[in-house]
Amino acid sequence: MSRGGLFRRFPVLGIRDFRLLLTDRLIAPASVGFSIVGVSFAVLKATGSAADLSYVLAAQIAPSLVFALLGGVAADRFPPQRVIVAANLLMALGEGTFGLLALTSNPPLWAMIGLEAITGTGVAIFYPASQALLPRLVPREKLQEASAISRLVMNVGQMAGAAIAGLLVAAAGAGWALVLCGIGMVSTIPMLLAIRGSRPVTGQEAPAAGPDGAPRSMLTELREGWSEFRSHTWLWVIVAQFCVVMMAWYGAFSVLGPVVAREHLGGPAAWGAITAADAFGLIAGGLAALRFTPAGPCSSWCSPGARSRSPRSRWRWSCRCPRCASRPSGSACSSR
Repeated sequence: MSRGGLFRRFPVLGIRDFRLLLTDRLIAPASVGFSIVGVSFAVLKATGSAADLSYVLAAQIAPSLVFALLGGVAADRFPPQRVIVAANLLMALGEGTFGLLALTSNPPLWAMIGLEAITGTGVAIFYPASQALLPRLVPREKLQEASAISRLVMNVGQMAGAAIAGLLVAAAGAGWALVLCGIGMVSTIPMLLAIRGSRPVTGQEAPAAGPDGAPRSMLTELREGWSEFRSHTWLWVIVAQFCVVMMAWYGAFSVLGPVVAREHLGGPAAWGAITAADAFGLIAGGLAALRFTPAGPCSSWCSPGARSRSPRSRWRWSCRCPRCASRPSGSACSSR
């Protein structure tokens, strides 16, 4: 299909800022694919312990408990692309330094935990800003198409990155995969800074000042967000549900998966292939989303128990799902 034909088939591709965002969302997830394989095998090489791997991965996830909230407030106060730049720099610092340590020495457990905490902080502030950016760049009527294309590109990037990373780790070591992850994250910054952006056209921004005209503090905004969250039973029930789901996922897949691959399946190349295969279903979902527009996108995956607590109109409003923030690769219903 020619460039003109592609733009006619998918008009959202004619938006310059969206094309820049797509480039970022191809490179950054590919870098994450390098990280997924590289971190696991760097830790297993350094310590040989599944328990140590669980500590390092826990250090990557733990910052989300605090910094995801701050990231959401920051995305309201500053241009989201600038917040994403800060997040990518943190991830580049954490993974790049980890890679250099893995190449030049045998990194101690405390250093690996600290560096993954830095990476996890970047991940935590990335997701709220990423969800806020896309609606600022495309008109409301093109948002479904833009979201589906964005998710498709991200999943293709992560699948390719994980597959290549598995081969690279098997051939040259986990340190190189982590260094390339850091380089990839840094390479996205010029594209993000080139995004001009605009005021959102899909909703109202939070007011910048309180009733008395004084600027609202970050603590006030956090308190208001928490009050809104806990006031919707259907919402916190879903979040609690996915807390259990993600505990099982990280324990069984992210920790035990690399251990099993190392001991029984041939090592990092096998784990890279398994991680890449995980993106196939997400890619299929992205292709389906380009052709179909369900009345309630989020209700297609949430449990019946959670759905029974929410009117359908609220499901149309709530397209920022906990699964999108809780899993590194996100889901097809995200407005990212």
